[in-house]
Amino acid sequence: MSRAIGFHRLGDETAYALVEKPELAPPQVLAAGRVPNEELAELIDRLDARSLPWGLAAEEDGRMRRTLPADWPLRARGEEVLTAPAPAAAFWDWELGRFDVEDLYLWLSASSLHWSRGLPGRDLAGTIPRSGPLRATLRPALSRAQTDRNPVVLFVEGDAPGADVLEELVRDAGHPLRPLQRPSEEMGADPAAAGVALALLSDSYPALHAPARLDASY
Repeated sequence: MSRAIGFHRLGDETAYALVEKPELAPPQVLAAGRVPNEELAELIDRLDARSLPWGLAAEEDGRMRRTLPADWPLRARGEEVLTAPAPAAAFWDWELGRFDVEDLYLWLSASSLHWSRGLPGRDLAGTIPRSGPLRATLRPALSRAQTDRNPVVLFVEGDAPGADVLEELVRDAGHPLRPLQRPSEEMGADPAAAGVALALLSDSYPALHAPARLDASY
């Protein structure tokens, strides 16, 4: 049995998920939620998580963040701890058997549309910040789907606006649509935070990266 903690940077807040992976059972979420960034160090101490493996899913303008935030309370010395939110979220649901390799995975949040196709962490994935009409946001994601109108698996986070519009657009494009629901046992965990924690406990997710070193004069 092993544990890890994952984080997903969300502007002024950080989502977290403490995940346990038993040897003969599916992964379990032990604690999850969101905290203001200035309270993150206190949370880590409260969870006694400084000795655990940790990882951060983060993006800036749709691209994976390559460095740790300046105020980050944990340090990585060459460890592979960074990944992008979209493949991390898809990895969580993939490992729990919630979609197939030919499906297009979509996660709609209040701020972004995350997508993944193929094997999470190995094939194509990305994040499209929401700005302007949802139709324009969805078009790049659907273009990643194969021309044979592959099924779409959709997770809508909370009350993220535009879910009904998104479902209509997917169906109009000819894709079978299957909404994804998560059990209450996952405590509403952010899938990217849970996914990066699970990635640290797995050998099948190759998309972890060590933070880049930047010149201090930048």
